[in-house]
Amino acid sequence: MSPQTQPRPVPAVDGFLGVRSGAHGPWARSWTYPATAASVPRCRRAVLKALRSHGVLGEAADSAALLVTELAGNAVEHAGGRPAGKFTVVLGRRDEWLRIEVRDGGRPLTLRQRSSAPEVTATAGRGLFLVQALSGSWGVRSTPGGKAVWCVLGVC
Repeated sequence: MSPQTQPRPVPAVDGFLGVRSGAHGPWARSWTYPATAASVPRCRRAVLKALRSHGVLGEAADSAALLVTELAGNAVEHAGGRPAGKFTVVLGRRDEWLRIEVRDGGRPLTLRQRSSAPEVTATAGRGLFLVQALSGSWGVRSTPGGKAVWCVLGVC
């Protein structure tokens, strides 16, 4: 793994994580990748490895992997093509909640909750619908360099 993709502890994200500690308490990790399609499966594998090391297994890990894949794919689509385009994944757990956040340099996104599934023939629009369907909550916020899309998943 290159130094750019080594997991590292990160500080609190919007107050979600009060402290950084070991495997049985709150924890957080982050990874930064180039905004290329090849980064998405690398990101997914890194997140799954971190989840397993902290005892998040089975359906919870599978759902988290799907969520991070969707958010990372969106980041590649919206931040890719820019000079030095990159995205950062922040993964954190407190109690029975897992927060996934993907930050990119793309233009800010307007939060749109969907009330119905995309059409069967639609070629886009499923990613955030899946995020909405699988997570307990989700949202988007502006960052100094672009935006961050986040979701929270129960991992009892």
